[in-house]
Amino acid sequence: SCSVTIDDVAITRQAIRHLAEKGHWRIGGLFGDPKLNITRERFRGFKQALQELGIPFEEHLTAFAQDSEQGSQMAMKMMEQHQISAFFTMSDELMVGAVQAIEQKRLRIPEEIAIIAISDGFAPEFYNPKITHIRHSGFEVGANAARLLLGVIREEIKNPIHVQLDCRLVELGSV
Repeated sequence: SCSVTIDDVAITRQAIRHLAEKGHWRIGGLFGDPKLNITRERFRGFKQALQELGIPFEEHLTAFAQDSEQGSQMAMKMMEQHQISAFFTMSDELMVGAVQAIEQKRLRIPEEIAIIAISDGFAPEFYNPKITHIRHSGFEVGANAARLLLGVIREEIKNPIHVQLDCRLVELGSV
C-alpha cells in the first residue's frame, strides 16, 4: 500500500530544540488523543528531544486534551502549578487553548511565556504576536495521496510507495 506522511517525531524534536535554543528548559507539552498514532509519535519526539538536550522529562509538564477547551484547562493548571517558560502544542486546536489560558493569566507572549505549535500555518497568523510554528501542509498530504491513488487506479504504480513530506520552522513572534 502507498502512504503520504510527515515525520512527527522529527518535527516535534525540531520544535523543542528551537525552544531550548531560545533559553526555554521548562516546557509544557499539550498533546491530543493518546490513542492516535500521531499523538504517540509527537509525544515520543517530545521525550526524545528533552533527552537529547539533557532536560529531565517530567510527566506533570505534559497533558493530553481532547479539544481546545480541555487544552486551555490543562495549560492553566500547568502554569499555576509549575514554573514553565514555554508551551509546545501538537496542533492548532491545542494552541488555541493554550493561548486562551495565557491570555486569562494576563501573561505576555513571548516576554513572560513562549509558545510553539505544529500547524498548517493558518491559525498562527490570527494572533498578536503571530505564533511560531512548524508548518506542515494538509493540502500537500492530500494532493500527494490523490496522485498516488490515481497512479494505482491507472495501474501506473505497481509497488508500494511511501512519500514523506518536509516541514519547516516558521519563526514568528511567540518564542
